[in-house]
Amino acid sequence: MSDKRKIVNTIGWSLLAGATGAAVALLLAPQSGRRTRRDLRKLKGHVIDRLADFQEDLHERVVEIVDDLEERVQKTTSPGALVSEEWLRPLHATKELLDQQIQRAEKFFQRKTSVH
Repeated sequence: MSDKRKIVNTIGWSLLAGATGAAVALLLAPQSGRRTRRDLRKLKGHVIDRLADFQEDLHERVVEIVDDLEERVQKTTSPGALVSEEWLRPLHATKELLDQQIQRAEKFFQRKTSVH
């Protein structure tokens, strides 16, 4: 589970760092305000597209994990047997991690938008 957590963290931070770096570069570049605003709008669209792609990839991966989990449970348990919390613990941990990262991103963007 820690490998998956590291991967999700790495991807999330990479996206955020890339977007932040690009925004800072645009803001510090010697160009007109109109051009900078236009570039920031383009960057915003690009970041939104990348986040949407990331969300789709993550959704597909979670569906694969759940499908795999269902298949394993069907193979290893008798009909009517209850699935123990142990089987679901990794999914709950992943959900908590994603919820935390979403909250961090929301706070970050709220701070950035409230400044302007």
